[in-house]
Amino acid sequence: MKKQYKYLFWDIDDTLIDFKSSEKVALKMCFQQFGVVLTDEDVAVYSQINHNYWELLVQGGIEKSTMLTRRFEDFVQQLSLDGIDCHAMNALYQVKLGDYAVMTDDGYDVCAQLSRSKKQYAVTNGTAVAQNKKLQITGLGALFDGIFISDVVGYEKPDVRFFQHAFSKIPDFNPEEALMIGDSLSSDMTGANNAGIHCCWFNPKGKVKGDASIQIDYEIKTLKELFEIVG
Repeated sequence: MKKQYKYLFWDIDDTLIDFKSSEKVALKMCFQQFGVVLTDEDVAVYSQINHNYWELLVQGGIEKSTMLTRRFEDFVQQLSLDGIDCHAMNALYQVKLGDYAVMTDDGYDVCAQLSRSKKQYAVTNGTAVAQNKKLQITGLGALFDGIFISDVVGYEKPDVRFFQHAFSKIPDFNPEEALMIGDSLSSDMTGANNAGIHCCWFNPKGKVKGDASIQIDYEIKTLKELFEIVG
């Protein structure tokens, strides 16, 4: 049954932007500048390290500034690489990650169509450098009524303070008319639960939720299914 949602909060990576594709291209480009050619298998190793650190971050187990460098330190150690400045690598990676943003299927078209009748907001834990560039080059930024990036807000999803900050910037905001759309159970769905708004889990690969404590109001495999939900 449709509900008349007025405010749509969008996660960016792996929801509207195909992060894995962007990650692969950006990572290979960065390491080439340091004289290292990465294989797809190497990228998969980094991707798992990166995922683990982001999960630790949203759980409050590490500072973001530490995490961003340490993931590269772990990666170059695992590949037994020498002479890599991990601070410089992370800075370069943020730029390249924004340069090679790849949209998910129907991501732009769905947002463009919904922008005619809904208020839409980007809510992301990514870095300001990378996320702002992604939103610019994909054209998504022009479709949003507000953009909230954890680097700027000062809190990461699922911290309720992240969402409270976003809500405070929206005139006459009503949480009963808000919907969070994202792929992450730990940051997006849990964040919506913490903030007291409905949530829609974008789950194209049919993953099993597992954690019974996370409440999910809707689950979709394609972004176009959202039209049957938001009214």
